[in-house]
Amino acid sequence: MSYLTLENGIPDFSKAVISLWFRVPKQSAIAASQYQGGPDQMLVRLVPLVTFGQEQQGTPYAQHTHDVAVIHSYIEGEPDPGTTYDTIYYVEAPSYRLDPCYIGIVPVTDDGTFTMQFNIQIANRMALSALTHVTTRMDIWSGSDPAAPTNGLGSGVVGLFPNVGRAAIEDASYTDAFEPERFTVQTSKELEPDQWHHLLLSFDVGGSVSLGTPFASSSCRLWYAIDDVDYRGAENLRPYRDLEGDEWGRDNLDDNAIITRNAWAYSGSDPDFEEGLYYQNQFVGLPSGSYGGGSIPSEDAAMGIPASAAYVDGIFRVEMAELQMWTGVTMDTGIESNRRAFVDENGEPVDPTEGAVDPETQQFDPRGPGERLLGKKPEILLHGSDNWKEGYNTGTLGISITTTVDEAGKVTETITKIPSGQFTPTAKISQYKPEPALEETESA
Repeated sequence: MSYLTLENGIPDFSKAVISLWFRVPKQSAIAASQYQGGPDQMLVRLVPLVTFGQEQQGTPYAQHTHDVAVIHSYIEGEPDPGTTYDTIYYVEAPSYRLDPCYIGIVPVTDDGTFTMQFNIQIANRMALSALTHVTTRMDIWSGSDPAAPTNGLGSGVVGLFPNVGRAAIEDASYTDAFEPERFTVQTSKELEPDQWHHLLLSFDVGGSVSLGTPFASSSCRLWYAIDDVDYRGAENLRPYRDLEGDEWGRDNLDDNAIITRNAWAYSGSDPDFEEGLYYQNQFVGLPSGSYGGGSIPSEDAAMGIPASAAYVDGIFRVEMAELQMWTGVTMDTGIESNRRAFVDENGEPVDPTEGAVDPETQQFDPRGPGERLLGKKPEILLHGSDNWKEGYNTGTLGISITTTVDEAGKVTETITKIPSGQFTPTAKISQYKPEPALEETESA
C-alpha cells in the first residue's frame, strides 16, 4: 500500500488551516464500509486522508462485586420502599488504543457515497467532579441508609464511576470508558465517489470547554468548506451538537463552536434540577467539569498521508493533490475571498506558489496566495506530482530559504532541504489524470 510518512511529525499546535484536494474511488468507499477490522484495528469503516498526532488510550471501567450499593431505578425524593441494593463497584480495566487525529471519509451507502469526518484527539482529560459523585440522572445510593453497605468513604454520595450524562442507568451492569478529550465532527453533506473534492478546514482547540445544564459551553471553534461551499451550525457539526428535537432542544452554542465527546456526554441534566436534588435525604450536586485548552500532541508522532505505518491496515486507495497546512493560525471558511486563495471561481485549484501584484502598491508580491492571506508560509506544502511522488515538502518544516544580495544588488535565494521535515514515500505513488477540478456543487 502506498503512503507518505513525516516521521517526526509537526510541533504541537492548537490552531490550523488545512487545504486538500482529493478523490475517493467508489471501490475504496465500498471496501471501507464492509471492513470490520480486528480487535485492535484503528480507523475502522473509514477511508483516511491524513493522520497525525500521538496515539492516546482510553480507560474502560468494569463492574465488580463490592460493598457499594446502587439503586436500580430513578426515584425523586424519598426512596421507594421496594428499592433493593446491589453490592457493585467499578474499577479500571486494561486500557485500549484510540484513533489518532485524522481527516477521513465515512461511507454512508452501498454505492460509495460518503461524508467527511474530522477527529482531533487531545491528550488532556477533563477534570470531572463526577469521579467522586455522579449526575442527578445516574441511579445511586446516597449513603443515608445505615443498613445499606458502603465503600468506606463515609457518609454522603457513593459513586466512583464517571457520570454518564444523557444515558440514564436502568440496571447495575453499565460499563463506560473515560477517554482523553476529543473533538469529532462528521459532515452532513453526502459526497460522490470518483469525483474531485476540495476540503478547506480550520480549527482552534486551545479554548475552554465546560459541562453544562442542559448544554456544554465552549470557546473552541471549527470552520470548514467542501467544494467551495461553507458549512456551519449544529446540523453540520454533529455528533456532539444538539438540534431541535433533541431531549432538551437546540443548544445555545454559536455556529462554529465545537465541544468534546466528554463534555457532550456528561452534560444534559434535567433543567428542573439545576441546583441538584435531594436523594434519600442526601444532597446530590450536579456534575461539573472543564477542559482548559491545550495543544495536539503531534511532535515526534508520525504524520501519514493517507495514514502512517501504524495504521497501514486501514489505508485504502485514494488520490490527493495540493496539500497545504498552516499551524498557529485560523481562518473563516465562510468568507468567499478566503476560499479564493485555494479554489478559484471556476472550481479549479489555485497555484499555491503564484505571486500577484498588490492592488494598493502596484508592486509584485512573490508570496503565494495562502501566505498572503494568512501572513506566513505553510509548514507543509505538497505541490506538483513530482513532489508528491518523492514526499518533498516545500513548506517551512521541509526547506529553509536564505536570501543574499550582492554588491550589484542581485538577489539570490538558496534553498536548503531539511531532512527531518521531509516525507518518506512507501511503495509507488503514481500520477493520475484528470487534474483536480470541482464538479457542479449545490449551496449549503
